[in-house]
Amino acid sequence: MASPFPGSAVFLDLPFPIEPDEYDYEDTRIIVIKKDPLVSPLKNIVVNLKESIAPTQFQRPESWTPKEKKKFWLSLLMNRIEGVIVVVDIQAALHRVEQLNPSDRAVGIYKHLLEKGYEFIILDGNNRLKFLLALLNDEWAIPEGKYEYIRDLQDSSTSPFKVTRKKNKFSDLPQAVQTTLRNRCCIISEYTQIGYAGLSDVFTNTNAGVFPNPQEIRNASKSLWSDFVRHLDQSLRTSGLMGKMFTDPLKRYCGQDWITECLDFALNSIEINEEENDEFFPISQSSKTRLYGSTFLTKEDQKFYIETFNNLSQYITQMIENKVLDEKSLKRKTTVQNLFWMLCNGILTYDQAVEAVKLHEKEYLRKDKFFTDVKEFAENQEVVGEDLTFKNSCEGSRSINIEHRYLILSEIVAKVKKEFYSDVSGIMVGSETL
Repeated sequence: MASPFPGSAVFLDLPFPIEPDEYDYEDTRIIVIKKDPLVSPLKNIVVNLKESIAPTQFQRPESWTPKEKKKFWLSLLMNRIEGVIVVVDIQAALHRVEQLNPSDRAVGIYKHLLEKGYEFIILDGNNRLKFLLALLNDEWAIPEGKYEYIRDLQDSSTSPFKVTRKKNKFSDLPQAVQTTLRNRCCIISEYTQIGYAGLSDVFTNTNAGVFPNPQEIRNASKSLWSDFVRHLDQSLRTSGLMGKMFTDPLKRYCGQDWITECLDFALNSIEINEEENDEFFPISQSSKTRLYGSTFLTKEDQKFYIETFNNLSQYITQMIENKVLDEKSLKRKTTVQNLFWMLCNGILTYDQAVEAVKLHEKEYLRKDKFFTDVKEFAENQEVVGEDLTFKNSCEGSRSINIEHRYLILSEIVAKVKKEFYSDVSGIMVGSETL
């Protein structure tokens, strides 16, 4: 069987790059059916839901801080467990979806999970369930201190107990406390008929009151973009790049959000209009959400961006080893994002990337060069951004910021190309070859 409650994991990887037409999932809108809510004691819940998975598509990753865990612990003591744990009975759902629409994407997901030994999908309540499992299995150290708990629910009487530094596990608690907490009840909402579209809808609806952030909603969307970004995120976490940039790249899916922003910057923020002029668009949560609703990449474009992100990770690692960059500078996310854009637009090799980063840092630190110094204006055109440095532009996402970044980054790419290529023949010079 699967290991107990492994938490958030990509559970059905698509083999990128893919032929998009093969994976355009029809929104069949299978009617969603669930059982009547069940009030169950915790001792039963942690046993019955032990072989469960909280997939990245439809559940936010574990994000509780020590403070939030202690807060839930105190609520548990006082019988104030709020919220519903929402699950899918995988076997039952598979049986019904196969009957209604065998081509629904959920069929492949359910079969895959059953083969792995899972019985339930957790759609909501992952943090609560993981905490309870850790508590009852002596995997959470209870903070030292004096506590009280409601023992008798009839008269709400409380009793005190103490937790010491050496006796801070659940099995160390007085037997009466253990028995009472094991019998605390929680509400289980169990779905037995639900397709892929329904999984996404239930996640969004159940989290409507706790404000999932835009990337958490995008992650649950029925889009090849969500699969692609998860694929890139997992790859960059494996390579170590995400760990260098974020304290916890899975928290609120901040790593995915950054990848989405990189793609939005490269694909949609700069366009050529009908008059053959460059047009610039701000990067925002709305623009990133529109990206997820747009036509998916061709197979060749997928290969290009996968390779570019892989090169980005390799180059950054080398630059840190060679002291071209320090890990502190990676916390400035736009530096890496700008390098990604340059890799998409003409920077081809590690040596070129190093030179581009050096020029980038020089421009970033300049206080005497403004937007108006690199932008040509028509005679009567309103001049804006006269105090906008490149650093200022990297810290914002308005259209003028994007335009300024584009102009500076284009300058850098041109300088690097000029250094590495002959002006006459176009043949690369130096130690590198075409």
